[in-house]
Amino acid sequence: MRAWIIGNGPSLRQHLERGDFDLLHQRGEVTFAMNKIHLLYELGDTSWVPTNYLFFEAMGNAARLETYDWVPYVSGWIKSGVRCYIDETFRPRLLSEFGAPNVQPVYWKDERRADGIFDNVIWVRRWICHGASALHEKRPESWHLPEMCCYGGSMNIAAQLAFMLGHEPVYLIGCDLGFQDDRGADADPNHFHPDYWTADDFPLSTRDTTLRHMHSIIRKEFEKMGRHIYNAGIGGKLDVYERVDLREVLE
Repeated sequence: MRAWIIGNGPSLRQHLERGDFDLLHQRGEVTFAMNKIHLLYELGDTSWVPTNYLFFEAMGNAARLETYDWVPYVSGWIKSGVRCYIDETFRPRLLSEFGAPNVQPVYWKDERRADGIFDNVIWVRRWICHGASALHEKRPESWHLPEMCCYGGSMNIAAQLAFMLGHEPVYLIGCDLGFQDDRGADADPNHFHPDYWTADDFPLSTRDTTLRHMHSIIRKEFEKMGRHIYNAGIGGKLDVYERVDLREVLE
């Protein structure tokens, strides 16, 4: 079954205005969304709800995460019943939010059953064994499954999950690149919502280079196994994948 991975770039506003999210909902498409996707619902009405939600925020300076109130929206997705894949480092804070005891968690690909507290949550261990930038001499050139590679951010993890769950083909939207300098800006120019912002502190000058390299790894890993992944987004500067039209794929 095919799947759609939803990035958080500015073009998501156009997809929402065009009714693409409602179309995904009407067609019963499997989707993966991540991090602050909840802000999409502030921009307009849609019946769409992601099939899978991922939270792997704060890939940069962990101390800056304290300035972001992530607990309400992550716990909101858990309460909604959506299947959630969450970085295991956030587990203690979420357990505290729910007043739950520190029982044995269920990890990705773990055969143990859920503990009855977070039945719809799968905790994922990120694996860091390389540089975080494409300019680093130890940058990765492939995935290292079954350990989840976090190089480039949440989009890479979403692609690995979709791959390991057997989805074929996979389509991306909202992966725009073309990062702009947001220092001193009143509105976030790099995401679909003006108040999105992130805890990411990687240098702006390396973001597009690193993300383009991340996407080249994703495409290589899919094609190595005879699988397919496409860019179905509107506009943007991501040129790693073959472009397709979302409406043509769905209709």
